[in-house]
Amino acid sequence: MIGTWLYTRTMRAAFGHFGRHDIESFSRPWAEDVVFVYPPGTSMGGRFEGKEAMKAWIQSYMDRFPRIEFTVKGVFVEDPLGLKSNVVTTEWDVAITNRRGEDFVYGGVTVIRVEKTKVVLAKDYLFDTSVVRRALGEDDERQSRAS
Repeated sequence: MIGTWLYTRTMRAAFGHFGRHDIESFSRPWAEDVVFVYPPGTSMGGRFEGKEAMKAWIQSYMDRFPRIEFTVKGVFVEDPLGLKSNVVTTEWDVAITNRRGEDFVYGGVTVIRVEKTKVVLAKDYLFDTSVVRRALGEDDERQSRAS
């Protein structure tokens, strides 16, 4: 059960670091060859390989959204006793404000694979990518092209 407690605490802290735009603290547990997958459907989507690529993606997200406030709704651990290697799923909601001052809220799930105490894979699943498209102003661009 200590694994569940440890990963729950770690995930809540990690989402707090992200919300405070603290990339260094957020990225500390990543392996150098970490892979991050963000769902398609927006310009932010894709597969990002390596710690530097993931940090660049996060910096881009933070630059687009000056306010990022996560609410962790639940943390689910595959092996409650596993400390060094595990699969951890976190359900969350996030309230963001874009550079135009518009507020948005959307939810999702992040699944991470930990091997030898380092995050080697992180995949985000979003409940509604249309909210992210609107927050990025991408729906506005499509409407302008259609006119």
